[in-house]
Amino acid sequence: MKPSRYNYTVPFGKKTIFYNGHTEQFFSVQAEHTEAYETILASPDEYDNSNRLSRYQ
Repeated sequence: MKPSRYNYTVPFGKKTIFYNGHTEQFFSVQAEHTEAYETILASPDEYDNSNRLSRYQ
């Protein structure tokens, strides 16, 4: 997903569903990670994934 006015977050028990009303695509995350995913979706170009990728090299 990318930033869009069609993105919605829906709390669902211990998870949050991220849904795009235009493409009808969705994914879910643990509720405690919701804020991090919202930040990434709002500014994906500013997200620094280098620490996460280094463990796979």
